[in-house]
Amino acid sequence: MEENKMTVFYNIRLGIIDNVVDSEQDMGIYGIFEEDYKKIIDFIVVPRDQMVHNNPDDFHVIDGQLKMKPREIPEQYR
Repeated sequence: MEENKMTVFYNIRLGIIDNVVDSEQDMGIYGIFEEDYKKIIDFIVVPRDQMVHNNPDDFHVIDGQLKMKPREIPEQYR
């Protein structure tokens, strides 16, 4: 297992992260649904990043690149 890599599966149209798994994977993780999921899900293999792995909702994929979503800071914390 490639411990220095992880695979990020994301919705092609929206860039929303569907799943983050350790090591380099492919669409085969979806088993019998692989062909169906290929229509809506894609993946990128990136260096392992604990922040992304533990907080996938804070990130999205744009043009094949993993990006952090902009955060709005609540008024009371500015």
